[in-house]
Amino acid sequence: MGNLKLFFLLLAGAAAFAAAEQATAPPPQGAQGGPSNPTPGAVVLYPPDGSVVNSELVLVMAVSPASRAEARLTLDGNALETERMGFAATWASRSGRLFPTSRPAESPSPGAALLKDKSTSILLVGVAKLSPGRHVIGADGSEVKLHYSANADAASAPAGWPVYKAHPSPKEPADATACQKCHAMSEVEGRRALGLAKTPTSCETCHEEIALQLEHRHVMDSLSKCQTCHESHGSVRVRLLTDTEQKLCTQCHEAGHSKR
Repeated sequence: MGNLKLFFLLLAGAAAFAAAEQATAPPPQGAQGGPSNPTPGAVVLYPPDGSVVNSELVLVMAVSPASRAEARLTLDGNALETERMGFAATWASRSGRLFPTSRPAESPSPGAALLKDKSTSILLVGVAKLSPGRHVIGADGSEVKLHYSANADAASAPAGWPVYKAHPSPKEPADATACQKCHAMSEVEGRRALGLAKTPTSCETCHEEIALQLEHRHVMDSLSKCQTCHESHGSVRVRLLTDTEQKLCTQCHEAGHSKR
């Protein structure tokens, strides 16, 4: 009889403990009163994190949910003049790469989700003027580190940091934000809206068609979509490639094929 009484006392104690645990546990994601799919903050797209730049002026580009009206760019914790740029309707509903693939530190790439449906995202665009040394670019909680040296191979640059080659390298702040030189631009809700890049036409304003064909050993029909292989805003890879030559060439050719 004593053992049976002890059994029921233990059972009642276990039930009370379980009830207390349930009462103090945080509500599940999406439950009333609990967090539910918080809106992601901005993600810095350019320049890539952990890179060395040899240009005093650097184009800074981040993607942010349009709903985050307070999102702004910063340089070393100080506000950076920021343009909030939309996406043109011709591009908002289409897939299109606008994030650095030259140094994919994460998978999927940072900002990929915000760029998948561009109708609900905006770009934060600014130009940072750097002094020699290390700097931090921020955007609504996201940040990247970079080092500026007029001589990118200087001993002061952090070991292992690759050189980021901006394309083109801006001489004036206005050069960096002259998106219309390469993109079809429009206006959405009173702000500039970025459209699709006009390749290869925009590339041919600086690169002659015949020179492109000789360099690539391909005819222009095959070269018309420059962004297939090249990072048009800048890269830490040679020749602004988006990936290794082997991976890029085997998109169309068998392994081992080379025109070099």
